[in-house]
Amino acid sequence: MDGEEKESPEVQNRLFYEIIILAVICGILSGTIYYYRTQYMELSSMGNVIFRAVRMTIVYFIIPMFWLVKVRKFKLEDLGLTSRNMLMSLILGIGVYAIALAVFLMALGIPEFDKYYHWGHSMPLSEFMAKMALIAWMATLTDIWTRGMVLMPVLKLRGIFLAVLLQNLVWFAAHMYEIDLLADSITLAGAVMLTLTLGILGDLVAIKTKNIIGLCVGHIALNICFFSYIRFLM
Repeated sequence: MDGEEKESPEVQNRLFYEIIILAVICGILSGTIYYYRTQYMELSSMGNVIFRAVRMTIVYFIIPMFWLVKVRKFKLEDLGLTSRNMLMSLILGIGVYAIALAVFLMALGIPEFDKYYHWGHSMPLSEFMAKMALIAWMATLTDIWTRGMVLMPVLKLRGIFLAVLLQNLVWFAAHMYEIDLLADSITLAGAVMLTLTLGILGDLVAIKTKNIIGLCVGHIALNICFFSYIRFLM
């Protein structure tokens, strides 16, 4: 974002409300597509994973990236896509998502939890690897969208309180699917608490390091480690 724009309160106000509108539009699009998917697609199918990846790429990456970078001239480093403080970002980002991994591994064996992840055992290895690649991409998109395109811009425009608040609203909206899956096994309160913990701690990492790459890597590691454990060690 140009220095001249940063000095203009009018521009800052406009950008702030544009980000809110963008988040609402993307949330409505994502929610509408999610409803369609749950009505007509098998949730564990390869087709569903491809569908989710395409949806997230368009709604969480292409649309907001075009608006913020091409139209509003934010720099990638403004969005936390930078090599600054990389080592600290990686250590803290992986640490945040290790909390979720620990919870997921402890939940294994609970029938209500296990029934959603049976596909890890049954599919061919090539399909499993393809699924892992898509899931890794979706994990990356989640942090780029919620932290890079919501938290970091709002942090520059309005400060930490509104940035964390808005990010967590978007974070929860983006994880309704996961909260729904977890509610039957670790209770709704437990699922909400885990989501809130990851949301706030991840925000603090991004704010501290000005870098979201470590969170992306941590999110990828969470999914690959969890599903690989199910596939190869259970």
